[in-house]
Amino acid sequence: MPRTRRRRIAIAVVSACLGLAALVVIAGLPLYVFPPPAEIERSDLVQVLGPALDDRIEMAEQLVADGYADRILVSVPPEGEPASDPEWCNDPLFTCQVPDPYTTDGETVMLERFAREHGVTSTIVLTETGHVARARYIYSTCYPGDATVVEVPADRTAQWLVWTYAYQTGAFVKAFLTGCAPTPDP
Repeated sequence: MPRTRRRRIAIAVVSACLGLAALVVIAGLPLYVFPPPAEIERSDLVQVLGPALDDRIEMAEQLVADGYADRILVSVPPEGEPASDPEWCNDPLFTCQVPDPYTTDGETVMLERFAREHGVTSTIVLTETGHVARARYIYSTCYPGDATVVEVPADRTAQWLVWTYAYQTGAFVKAFLTGCAPTPDP
């Protein structure tokens, strides 16, 4: 094969790969970087998805202070793992629970059980920017109640962007393929 032809093929392959990468980045912008804002309305509960980082807890507390909800349900990791027993779990405003499984899908099951036991009909769900689209998909598919998923802004570093695209895309595929976790018994 002549050198010029190999070079053209190489340029075409590189161009196609760059074009595909650009398409993925552009398609992911409304999913992972700039999710559409949710309209927050008065609800019974604020649920903080794990990990329960300070910015999520602060936003949950602010929503309660502003009258959007009366209590906060927080997803915490199993005992013995880092952040499994944060001190704010001792505050009566908070209910801390470990979802089973410890996934977004498990958090819908945790909310469903909590909602049934406490008469909750509407929930504001807080998560970080890159997780909003997937959480909205899972809650709309797997949770029978009224849940509004709200963005807690994340620092958008280059490392965050790469991690978010890779992790959330893989997790979306998993969510499509595995469906919902089993619902709790009544």
